[in-house]
Amino acid sequence: MLINYLGVIKASFKKGFVYTVDNILSVVNRIIEVSVMIFIWRAIYGNNGTINGMNLSNLIIYYALAYSLGHIMTWGINEYMSSSIKNGRINMELLYPIDYIRYFFCYKLGGVLRQLIVISIPTFIILIILFKIKLSFDLINILFFLVITSLSVIIIFFIEFIFGLMTFYTTSGWGLQVLKKALVTILSGQIAPIEFFPNFAIKIINILPFADLIYSPITTLLGMNSYNAILIILLRQVMWIIILYITSKLIYKKSIKNVTIYGG
Repeated sequence: MLINYLGVIKASFKKGFVYTVDNILSVVNRIIEVSVMIFIWRAIYGNNGTINGMNLSNLIIYYALAYSLGHIMTWGINEYMSSSIKNGRINMELLYPIDYIRYFFCYKLGGVLRQLIVISIPTFIILIILFKIKLSFDLINILFFLVITSLSVIIIFFIEFIFGLMTFYTTSGWGLQVLKKALVTILSGQIAPIEFFPNFAIKIINILPFADLIYSPITTLLGMNSYNAILIILLRQVMWIIILYITSKLIYKKSIKNVTIYGG
């Protein structure tokens, strides 16, 4: 059974390397987006040392990391699931010798590893060189960053899987993909750190799982979170993983009975 899982991860990992031009354009696009955001915030900061507790140096690092990781969090398996329903590929996927949810988790994992190597890491390195960013992270913060980011990948997988299951009730997954991307981009802190939001919005965002996708791991890496705050983040992530897993299982059991295959 382990061979089947590794096979899916390997196939997903290799798939994206075929689209070389697309990968290059993704990196260029993120560099341009980050550059624009940095130029805007430099103008806003002016001679101010800090705004809402964050100095300009940390904000530049924040955006470099946020947009480097953004591709992993905003584009995922729900669009692939929609495609498999429309072209009939789901017939084969349901017969694979691997659980449907585990199959897509392995597919997501392979994609994440590929995106890290091809898009996220190159984007961050280029931005470091381009803006002459000086990095100084504590080892313990790096370890917490890796743990929180790993848990965030599990959270975004279940969010994507649930959105993918919604395709069972519609003829197109594009609108759902746009909605998911908008929610993740705004509420995860990719557009702006959470502390720059209005107080009422911060209270709502702190209840939802989205802030722990990008904002929480980056602020932890920057040393902006106490150990108590990090513990709360980890507990909140575990809680949401459990909730989203149960929700995914329940929706899957119900939606699989309503699937309409257009290509099969």
